[in-house]
Amino acid sequence: MARVGGAPSFFSGLTEDELGRVLRGLSRRRVAEGAVVLGEGESPTEMLVILSGIVAVLVRDDHGEDSRVGELGPGDTIGETALFTGPASEVNRAAATLRALTDVAVVAVEGAAFPQLAAAYPQVLHNLGAILSHRLTRSYQRAARAERGRITALRLSGGPPLLAWALAGSVAWHSRAATVLAVIGPTNGELTALAGHGRLPEEPGARLVLLSPAASPPALAAELDELSDSYRHVLVLLPPGGTGDDPTRHGVWASMRTIALADARQPLLVDSPGGDRPGHAVRGWVSAAPARGGPGRDGVVSVPALTAADEAALRRGLLPAATPAGAALGWLARDLCGLKVGLALGAGSVRGYAHYGVLRVFERVGLKADYVCGTSIGAIIASTYALGHSADEAARVMESTSMRAFRLTAPIHSLLSNAGVAENFRSVSGERRIEDLDMPLALVAADLTTGREVVFRRGLLRVAALASMAIPGIYPPVRIGESVLVDGGVVNPVPTSVACSMGADVVIAASLSRPSGAPAPDVEAVEGNGRPPSLLHTIVRSVEVMQGRIGMSATAAATVLLEMDFAEIPGLGLHAFAEGRPYIAPGEAAAEAALPALSAALPWLRG
Repeated sequence: MARVGGAPSFFSGLTEDELGRVLRGLSRRRVAEGAVVLGEGESPTEMLVILSGIVAVLVRDDHGEDSRVGELGPGDTIGETALFTGPASEVNRAAATLRALTDVAVVAVEGAAFPQLAAAYPQVLHNLGAILSHRLTRSYQRAARAERGRITALRLSGGPPLLAWALAGSVAWHSRAATVLAVIGPTNGELTALAGHGRLPEEPGARLVLLSPAASPPALAAELDELSDSYRHVLVLLPPGGTGDDPTRHGVWASMRTIALADARQPLLVDSPGGDRPGHAVRGWVSAAPARGGPGRDGVVSVPALTAADEAALRRGLLPAATPAGAALGWLARDLCGLKVGLALGAGSVRGYAHYGVLRVFERVGLKADYVCGTSIGAIIASTYALGHSADEAARVMESTSMRAFRLTAPIHSLLSNAGVAENFRSVSGERRIEDLDMPLALVAADLTTGREVVFRRGLLRVAALASMAIPGIYPPVRIGESVLVDGGVVNPVPTSVACSMGADVVIAASLSRPSGAPAPDVEAVEGNGRPPSLLHTIVRSVEVMQGRIGMSATAAATVLLEMDFAEIPGLGLHAFAEGRPYIAPGEAAAEAALPALSAALPWLRG
């Protein structure tokens, strides 16, 4: 009787005749489903060996609730210390509660009878030592690694099995962590060939493990338990069809995420946990997929056919995000790894050109955001980024917009007219809606009526952008329904909180304000001289000071914060907005300086 996962059964190595003689000399018992086999803190007086059924291992957490951390099945032992210590020993106290998940049959081995049993059948003594050693090793592994490997089930629903291997390769490439694809049931030659059995263990890349479909659900669950101790990411490819023998519906893995793998035409029938979330299903191989990857509006990830370059990479167990298929699966891989990237672009008037410097560096190192959001000038740049423009293309769009930005008007609602800016927004984005863009986008404004932050994630892009950059007093407020909207920098100058709410795991914040840490000066009030600054300069500078003050809390949720140094650049006003290119260099410098922090947060940037 071989145990899954490397640990032997107590009866391993015995012949059928020997096993029969051993069992005839031991007393049998039955434990009803739901009954406690051994309570936490109790001192067993005998060792139990499970003949049939499943026992859950429960540990009480800090809140006093039982958390299932494992399972025991046929061949496993309970209360082994009773064979070597007295019942009153502190060593002989159960560290967990063992409860029967099914009806369980056991045999009892008393401490006094064990020496005779071991003398007659030395193999059982060897087996018991192996069991205890195995448990000790696993305890060390779990203590050394606070988080166990994440297990995800992939259910074939008409899709090609190779799609599972491509996803495993994408996970391995993004996470730079040990990744395995465990296949339950038969596989095809194409998958086996690309899996590359000859790769050395120390080489990076996903690995293929074949599990027997004839194994019982508890045995398969135990195999997955073992794999999660050795691999950071475990993908389990399940055959199509029924759920009666599905290990993902058994015990501790019952709540794992399940993703359906379909082909380009297959109807999706998803009845698994998370079936309504983005990335609940993958279609391959489709003729056309979103340019930037990620799920469509139906939450399904569409993957184009693999190229020769993809297949060459997958022979090494890796799938970079540089190809159409790699980009499409990259979003799902980052989602599974908790590495989805959110980019928050802050407010700061003409200094917003620095954001283009940041984007230049990101383009060079191959970093693409999964979500982008912006406030004020950051909203304009976030919009062009979500529209698919490169950093240099977007800078040219900004220059053409800036030429129309300084139009004086009758100072009733504002000093400047936004008509020219609105006209340029329309020429750039047309009637595009935010929710229809390939990249998820959010723009922030402030509602003068309620004093609250407003976040646009749907609606006309040009209208939301115009509202987000309406600097109070400089440009007129924008009315949308009952709301009167102005520059979002008034309430959220660096919208890291918005990036988090969109689903980002790693938030990169580009702040254009660096609050001074110097103490407030003690100034004597005396008569001054010189001309006061213009009204335009006073309003803009006042807004910038306010943004700098509240920006400290606004960036609290950032994983990586980019702060610009504008000390060497002379100040430019709104009248010179089209001449803002000198601000690009500080943005590049800030992004370059942050590359070590970015590489620490995003493993695929490490080389």
